[in-house]
Amino acid sequence: LRVLLSAPGVTGALDRTALGHLLATHRDGSCATVYGDIQAVPAGHVLTLKPFSDQEGPVSTRYWHFDLGKRLHLESDRAYVEQAAELLDQAVRCRLRGDRKVVSSLSGGLDSSMVTAWAAALEPCTSWPAYSCVPDGDDGVMTHPYGYGDEREKVGMIGRHIPNLDLRLVTSPLDFTMDPVKAFLATGGPVLTFPNLEWFAPLYQAMAADGAQLCLNGQFGNMGLSFDGMFAVNDFWPFDRGWQAGDPGPGALLPILSAYSRAKRTTVTSLLYGGMVRPRIPRWARDFHQRRIKRQAPWQEYCALSEEAAQDLGLYDLATSEAYDPYCFHGRNSRELRASIMLRMGQSAVAGMTYSRLLFGINGVAPLGDLRLLEFCLAIPSLQFMLSGQPRSLVRRLAADRLPPAIVRDTRYGLQDPQRLKRFARRLESWKADVERMKASSLASSLLDIPRLEQLIDTWPGSADYAYKSTMAHRLALPRALHLGQFILWSERGNG
Repeated sequence: LRVLLSAPGVTGALDRTALGHLLATHRDGSCATVYGDIQAVPAGHVLTLKPFSDQEGPVSTRYWHFDLGKRLHLESDRAYVEQAAELLDQAVRCRLRGDRKVVSSLSGGLDSSMVTAWAAALEPCTSWPAYSCVPDGDDGVMTHPYGYGDEREKVGMIGRHIPNLDLRLVTSPLDFTMDPVKAFLATGGPVLTFPNLEWFAPLYQAMAADGAQLCLNGQFGNMGLSFDGMFAVNDFWPFDRGWQAGDPGPGALLPILSAYSRAKRTTVTSLLYGGMVRPRIPRWARDFHQRRIKRQAPWQEYCALSEEAAQDLGLYDLATSEAYDPYCFHGRNSRELRASIMLRMGQSAVAGMTYSRLLFGINGVAPLGDLRLLEFCLAIPSLQFMLSGQPRSLVRRLAADRLPPAIVRDTRYGLQDPQRLKRFARRLESWKADVERMKASSLASSLLDIPRLEQLIDTWPGSADYAYKSTMAHRLALPRALHLGQFILWSERGNG
């Protein structure tokens, strides 16, 4: 974007509609960016320019897409694990080529742990550097019955299990701040995941100080190798479009439903409802239920968009259509849902990797996003991800001889930036000043719900326990809206 913004004829004027859809997490199928003069090239497409021909403007041609009709049926459960291991080996090995210093980021989760373990095994004669971001002390660390906020214990187990692992813990200081303008200059636009990037910035600084240039991460695992099977219930029914001849049928699903529901801390009824009933409920009926039960429009939970902007963008009409599905929860089968989420993840992953590369010189790469591995995971039967009623069954079987048993069995998840409440509490006064400046901007004040931002700042949670249980408004809507407002103010000052 930075290069395109300097091109002749590009004014850099912001597109209010695109900004609103970005904040509301709605992808309208267009190629719009936040700049009116710049269009994005869709994923899997190539843009062709022929300046000396009769062709009017560039032509976008698709060269690749996920083949959701492809199926791969192997002779045994073990065969799926063996082929997954072969593909993961290829994905990691090809990213170790060259003379650049390669490291990995490590958390206690299965994705980054598997990438790190695989890379260390491929370099047995060297000490493999793995960096893990940890909180600044214990004060203010968020808690959750099914999650953990401090990676130290889990990554320590992994470090003791892998002989040649050089584990490096990096503290993300509570008083560390990152100027959002640096992100704007690096990427050319807003990065709504900026709080997460800020949490990891000390990690990138430590890597760069040690001479690293390439960092392997665990992105894309959740919808690929470590998919937990949560959306896959309707893949077992012959009358559904997610099922094909040769796929396991209801006879394979029913015996594991009880164990699977217990492992997911839910009920069989909820699983069947979420997988088979909810996708068939018309969008208008879901929207009616949202407004009657939660007394708010579906986007208001995570988006501080003004009423005026919501009306202008047509979000109320969109919310009653099948086109509106910001969290990809209402598709008919898991393959469609996962492919859609993967494409969306790719967009945010590119923004994050661009940020780390331009600001810290660290090129992030995701072996679990290797297309050969993703296509394999979409083609195999969904049963492989929930075998014996165990969520993430495929990656757990794959990790059995690579990671400590306690890591393989653990079903908890990590809380990213677990001191966010305490970190942000120190910024409330500066946030109030930012909101005051946004009132003077016609674009920011018409797009953002300014009174709601002020109310959220005034009611900022007072304890770490409440912070996680609080609504998404404090955890997502407020910081995202503030970041977008800061971008608008920066752009109106002339991108200086």
